[in-house]
Amino acid sequence: MNISRNLIRPFALALPLIWGISSYGAFPFTAPGNSGNPAQAVQWYISDNVTTAPGPGSGGLGLSDADFNTAARGLDAYDGAFALRVNGTLLNTGGSGTLSGNLFNSGQISPTSLFGVTAQFTFFQNLPVVRALYTFQAVSDYAQPFTLDVSWESNLGSDADTRIERTSLAGATVDVTEDRWFVSSDSGTHGDLLNTLVRYGTNYLQKPEAGSVVPGAGSDRLADHYTLTIGPAGTSTNTVQLMMFGVLGGLSPNDFPGSVDAANTGAKLFDNYQSMLAAGLFNGLGDAQNIVNWGVVPEPGVASLFAIGFGLLLRRRHRIRP
Repeated sequence: MNISRNLIRPFALALPLIWGISSYGAFPFTAPGNSGNPAQAVQWYISDNVTTAPGPGSGGLGLSDADFNTAARGLDAYDGAFALRVNGTLLNTGGSGTLSGNLFNSGQISPTSLFGVTAQFTFFQNLPVVRALYTFQAVSDYAQPFTLDVSWESNLGSDADTRIERTSLAGATVDVTEDRWFVSSDSGTHGDLLNTLVRYGTNYLQKPEAGSVVPGAGSDRLADHYTLTIGPAGTSTNTVQLMMFGVLGGLSPNDFPGSVDAANTGAKLFDNYQSMLAAGLFNGLGDAQNIVNWGVVPEPGVASLFAIGFGLLLRRRHRIRP
């Protein structure tokens, strides 16, 4: 279980958590979430030294934990989550990320002179939801496209008691390989809060590839694998993005912190782009036409399904192939 269970208390100061040996003591940040509903407010913990798998490799940027602001329950969501491994190395900011209100921005991380990566975590004020947006961009004048091996990793913290409660394709199942989202629990007893992870959208151009690791009976690890093709700097394909979501409990204010049915109903929001648009889940994305695991997403203010469908057609004609 998560060692931070007894360390984090609502409204506590954000003190460094130990996730293995790391030199980045400036983290974690603590971001508020769901503050539009104070009874169900959330604290999200952002760290630059999360570890999502056993053994060497601490030092990744991600969510170290999250919890509803209710001391009586003492629930925790993760043992390190939303970490990004590129070409085998967990990315970190070296302590230079910034938190402004409900938006965390890593700034550009440049593992090599060839490309840079930016991670943004948006914590919504009216929902117990986090949105992660990762941007990969060529930063050199390299003349040829190149590929990146990317793994998006989370540890649900439920250890051998992990149970998949609901999925996007079916009810409870032990295999979520093809599911876009899933709801998991800690043996169904709510020892930890219910977790929903949304991996990719319905209009995806790319989805997690063969070799991805998914949670199930006895395992709480997720590692979604992508091969991303980045075009040379200055071309229309020099930027590629990935987007994922996490939900704590259920989305219904009448079912707090969330039954399995409430979590399942809430997760279905992610099956319909127009519903997500109405809920504000696409707010602040800016130019989101390069999100390959979702396809073109509607911008706030766009009301025409025809325009969205036309945009998807254009994007598919210019899709990026791994």
